[in-house]
Amino acid sequence: MLKAPHLILTAGLVSLLPVSFALAAPEAAEHVAEHGSGGLPQFDVTWFPSQIFWLAIMYAILYVFFSRKTLPALSSTIENRRNQVESDMEEAERMSSEAQKVQADYEAHLASTRQQATDQALSVENEIKEKALAQAATFRERSEKEMEKLEKSLSKAKSEAMKDIESIVTQITGDVVKKLSNLDVKESEIKKVVNSVSGEITDKKAA
Repeated sequence: MLKAPHLILTAGLVSLLPVSFALAAPEAAEHVAEHGSGGLPQFDVTWFPSQIFWLAIMYAILYVFFSRKTLPALSSTIENRRNQVESDMEEAERMSSEAQKVQADYEAHLASTRQQATDQALSVENEIKEKALAQAATFRERSEKEMEKLEKSLSKAKSEAMKDIESIVTQITGDVVKKLSNLDVKESEIKKVVNSVSGEITDKKAA
């Protein structure tokens, strides 16, 4: 099968047939003048050998010229162009593959970053909750201790107040009894009565 440059050469040489006919035209004109015949000489059967001879010579000369210079240069240019196109296609495929790899790496990194951000947010949230619970427990414990201290203080103050009240009531009761009945009642007996009355009042309040 002929290559493209040889096909071009063959087509070019075939197109030179009119040139060979033109080269044989002077001889045909002399032949027509001698014999006085009319018509186109290239269609005269007697001139076919001369036409074929000149065609073969022109074909050989042009074939040698084109096969030695033009065809190698043309083939080299076509081959270089084909190699360049193949190289460009390989480079494009390589760049496309690298772009796909970069895209995949970017998406993987983005997913990893999102997951890390989510994990950090959950960690911070859990840490805040733990701190809040710890602070609440500390505040509750401190509050309970303060309430216990306050209750003890109140209980102590209440006891002291009751003692003071009992002392005052005992003294007042002794003075009143002494003034009303001119009796000198012992303070211990008055305290017993006051303690008995205050105990009954306390029991009634508790009930």
